[in-house]
Amino acid sequence: MNRKSYLGLLLAMLLMVMAVLPSLAQDDVVIGMVLVGPQNDRGWSQAHFEGGEYAAEQLGAELLVFESLNPADAPETTLRDVVSEFVDQGASIIFTTSDDFKQETHEVAGDFPDVKFVHVSGDGVLTGDAPDNVSNIMGKM
Repeated sequence: MNRKSYLGLLLAMLLMVMAVLPSLAQDDVVIGMVLVGPQNDRGWSQAHFEGGEYAAEQLGAELLVFESLNPADAPETTLRDVVSEFVDQGASIIFTTSDDFKQETHEVAGDFPDVKFVHVSGDGVLTGDAPDNVSNIMGKM
């Protein structure tokens, strides 16, 4: 990923967090991030991880990360399991960073209406399929 794309993704993530931050109305912001691959994959997941770290640092927030949520690496773990754990730890905004998470993100968001979800690479908001507490973002490829 070139430097310009990386910086664009960082800025987009920071702006998304800042956009929903006022509606969270709590002192300690906890951000959850679900990665489809390892946080050091030198690509997609690493860019999201580093963007999340940067945004959390700038906002003084705590970042919770679950990496490699996919059938090959975590066959027994579901997005619902991860989100439940994040919410139990205080997460008020959760990023799901794969198109593969679209359906589950929408289902889980319905169960946690007070949590904001940002589905990266999804189109549920555009198509009108996403619950009210789900947003979409996609950086320039």
